[in-house]
Amino acid sequence: MIKSHNKSVNPDAFFARCTRHKCAGYGWRYKAYMIKRFTLLLLFLITPSFLFAECENVVTGYETRDIMYVLCGELSISSSGEATRLIKTILGQYEGPPDEIMVYFVKSESSIGVENPSQEDLLGYYYTHTNELVIWPGNKPKTMVFKIEWN
Repeated sequence: MIKSHNKSVNPDAFFARCTRHKCAGYGWRYKAYMIKRFTLLLLFLITPSFLFAECENVVTGYETRDIMYVLCGELSISSSGEATRLIKTILGQYEGPPDEIMVYFVKSESSIGVENPSQEDLLGYYYTHTNELVIWPGNKPKTMVFKIEWN
């Protein structure tokens, strides 16, 4: 027991309260702060790997054909580096001889197998001879063209 000159305050109760809360180290606020920082860090580390996970897989059965289809809900690419990585991943799934290849990025399954998908379903395309990924080809103000780098 801690001795105190002030008889009106119980020193043991004050000490216990002080060690459980902010008086001893940082306490629960620091712990909550560190959990938030760790969660955000983990989120930023995981996000790039899943950024294009939906649009990286060629539709089964089209890996050996010269026209390949990729089914995805949204195709949002902001740099040439991202476009290059995406096209390299998709063409890495091609199992045929070197040839001119057309890759269509479509929204719905009804456009799979169609040589010229409708503008509503077509998110973008890549053609090996032009070496360009075109996103939103049916909407002129939103159309973006990325040159693929093979270095």
